[in-house]
Amino acid sequence: MTADATAETIHLSDNLASLAAIFDADTELCLYRRPPNADIAGYLRRAKQNGLLGLGWRRIVTPGESADLPLADLPGRDALQADIDWLCERYATLTGCPRVGARLEVLSRPMCPRFHVDRVGLRLLCCYQGPGTEWLPSSAANRSRLGAAAQGMLD
Repeated sequence: MTADATAETIHLSDNLASLAAIFDADTELCLYRRPPNADIAGYLRRAKQNGLLGLGWRRIVTPGESADLPLADLPGRDALQADIDWLCERYATLTGCPRVGARLEVLSRPMCPRFHVDRVGLRLLCCYQGPGTEWLPSSAANRSRLGAAAQGMLD
């Protein structure tokens, strides 16, 4: 990946309004940098220590209404709940959708161990712990073995 390719397709910013750049035709990724929340980090640490993280969940959320999420009752729960609500509101504002799908995944290994084509038109990701998400710009993707050229192997 060249610096030029990155500059053209990725928008990194501390400004929340910069997320709107995701709708620009040449934009593949917007990264909104925000500081970690100590209350959320403490909640996740305590939940893990007590075996209360669970496997995660999926919900349809109506932004502006607090989603009743299945989170363990530990100090910091309200901070995590408020952050998830806030993220859902930001996503709904960007998309204009009255409801959004939200999920929390608790992973001990990569969710997707290989790079692949994502069939979702627009996704908002937030990693609270761990290494986060890897991404390749379109210009760095090797498509020579996709589709029929894969000879039966999955993309």
